[in-house]
Amino acid sequence: MRAVTFLLITFLQSSIICFAQEATFLWPIEKADFTDKSVLSFDIKEQAILHRPDGYIEGEYNFANLFLTAQEGTPIVSPVDGEIILFGYSYQPSLITSGRLGVATFSGNFEEDKQKMLDFVNSGRAWVSTVDAKYISIMVGIKIADGRTIWITGIHPTKQLKTGEKIKQGDLLGTMGYSYKSIKQPSINVAISEKDATASDP
Repeated sequence: MRAVTFLLITFLQSSIICFAQEATFLWPIEKADFTDKSVLSFDIKEQAILHRPDGYIEGEYNFANLFLTAQEGTPIVSPVDGEIILFGYSYQPSLITSGRLGVATFSGNFEEDKQKMLDFVNSGRAWVSTVDAKYISIMVGIKIADGRTIWITGIHPTKQLKTGEKIKQGDLLGTMGYSYKSIKQPSINVAISEKDATASDP
C-alpha cells in the first residue's frame, strides 16, 4: 500500500511540474481575434499562416519557421511572458542564415536606421554584399521561464526594447513588416529554440 501511495504521489508531483512548465502562447498578431471558436475564426487564422515548418519556399527547405501574414502595419505583440535577450535589426538572406546588420538598435527613426545599414552594406564591411531594404526588420528574442526562446523577425519597430528587459504577454513589439526576401507579402517569422538551442516546431 505504501508503494502504491508513493507512486501515486510521485506521478502527481511530476504531472504538476510538467503542467507548470507548459507555456501558453498568445497569437502574436494583435488585431486578429480568434477567441470565437467558430469555423469562420479558424479559417481566418489558417489564412494567416503562409508557410509551416517542414515545407518549401521557392524550392528552399523550411525546417522550423512559421511565417504569418497580416496587413503591413498590423500590431505584433509578445506571445509570452519573458525576458528580451535580443532586439536588433536583421536581414535574412536564406532560411538558414540570419544576421544583425550595422546599426543594432532602434534610434527612433526606422527609415534613417535602414539607410545607415544600407550604407554599411555598401561599404563592404557587412557580412552580406547586397540587401533589399524592404526586408530589413527587427528580430526579437524572448526567453521564457522553461528555458525556450521565441524568435520573431519581420517587425517594424515602434519603440526600443533592451536586452534584459522583462516583457509581458500581449505587450507591443512593433508592427508587421517583411521578414524574408522570398515572401512577397508582409509577414513575420516565428521560430522557437529549446534550452539546448535546437529548433522546435512553433
